[in-house]
Amino acid sequence: YDRYGDIGDFTADCVSVIMMAAVFYVCGGWLDKKRKKKEGTGKSKQEGRRPFMNFMIDDISFDTAIDRIMEMAGEGKHYIVTPNADHIVKLQKDEQFLKIYEKADLVTADGMPLLWIADSLGNSLTEKISGADIMPAVCERAAKEKKSVFLLGGREGVAEKAAANLKKK
Repeated sequence: YDRYGDIGDFTADCVSVIMMAAVFYVCGGWLDKKRKKKEGTGKSKQEGRRPFMNFMIDDISFDTAIDRIMEMAGEGKHYIVTPNADHIVKLQKDEQFLKIYEKADLVTADGMPLLWIADSLGNSLTEKISGADIMPAVCERAAKEKKSVFLLGGREGVAEKAAANLKKK
């Protein structure tokens, strides 16, 4: 993506999220009815997970999210997603992206617009938990518990620089 932190990009994100919230507000419970028909009447995969537009999101506190991540650390492969306004728009059109979200072990709201949408739809969320906020906290907790952290991805040298920055914090 060619993303920039300018006012135009921010405005476009906000307008997109507001428009999507308005569409889902007007549609009422249509998505919930569709989801219940697809999933049956059973409970969601995890306690505290609730409907958010066309996917499920975890309604937990920041500290509980860190606890869950630390529990998952010793249990094999897991992944976490932190949807933001761009993801919400993409999740409405991209089935493969939606399937990735449906299989995530933890889904947290990365941005206040998501909390506002959830509130307007009657499914308030406890708090914003962005990847940028939780990563340093998880690394700090891992250091205290003598657990290692592996950074994957990015161009050559990026993981090393990120590790150095995390160690400074």
